[in-house]
Amino acid sequence: MYRTLSWRNIPTARTLFAMVFMAGIGLIISVVALLYLSLHLISTKTNEIDEHRAALSVQGAIQTSVNRVSSLVLDNAVWDDAVREAYRPTLDTNWLYNTWGAGFKINNLYDGTFVLDEHFNVIWGSFQSQPFQETNLDFFGKGLKALIAQHARALSGDKNIYAGISKTRSGVAFVGIGLIRPMVGRLQVTDGTRRYLVITRHLNARILSDLGSTFQIDNLHFTPDKINELSMPLRSSAGELLGYLNWQARLPGAQAARAASSDITQIVVLASALILLFILVSGTVRIANALGMAVVAEGVETERQMKLLRLAGCDQLQGFWFSQPMPIESIRALHQVRRC
Repeated sequence: MYRTLSWRNIPTARTLFAMVFMAGIGLIISVVALLYLSLHLISTKTNEIDEHRAALSVQGAIQTSVNRVSSLVLDNAVWDDAVREAYRPTLDTNWLYNTWGAGFKINNLYDGTFVLDEHFNVIWGSFQSQPFQETNLDFFGKGLKALIAQHARALSGDKNIYAGISKTRSGVAFVGIGLIRPMVGRLQVTDGTRRYLVITRHLNARILSDLGSTFQIDNLHFTPDKINELSMPLRSSAGELLGYLNWQARLPGAQAARAASSDITQIVVLASALILLFILVSGTVRIANALGMAVVAEGVETERQMKLLRLAGCDQLQGFWFSQPMPIESIRALHQVRRC
């Protein structure tokens, strides 16, 4: 005959049950901590990946701006009409202004256009659609001078165009230089006469905003000093430090973690409840078996439930899976048969 399980009369059972319950709580805490730690690690790694992407995007934005100035020089310097006008003994300033100088007002693709001679002196210029009076390169800073020093021979003899970054008296500028030459064939000049076209495009808030939108960089801006670890140094073609490009970190991992926090909480609560229920049931069964008591599980409706309860250590099972509900007449007939 099996004994009845009574916690009040069996101190050892109470102690074992408390130990099993506390172990279950510890397991739940461990699972919850592991889940949130995994979410934090994924969020942190995602943020790091996006920071790297943003840094590469900033580098790409700067290189794109340099390439754009190079393309502007190519479009305007390689042109038969430009050769005819730029190599005149006396320059037609009206043609130069209407063709190149007025571009700042018309399309704002660039803010300065200048024509240089074979000695790289300015013989005509327009800056922000205003006449440029200087003849030397001091206005353009060290960046353009470095480009000319590095590529002077190639500029005079080949079809090369060079572009970079320079610190002018008006700010940081993307600058390009190329030989004014015909679209087809070589420049037909017997002496050393050369004409070079220089185009400048100064960095400003509008350009930074356009670059940020194109390359998905939030709040891209330029500062003279480094303000955080994300600050990227901007250097001229001469190697001088001009300032830093900064942007706002997007933190997609943190945003995703906040968006998923409610779902994660529901999953944690459900998983904790299931774990605690399993531990309570299994622990109670094991304790009862250890104390020599029988464990009877009622309401078993499926084979799967039967197998799980057998694994949990139940001694006896009963429920609809063994016997479905029967009409009263059938029960009486079965009882009568057993009596006979």
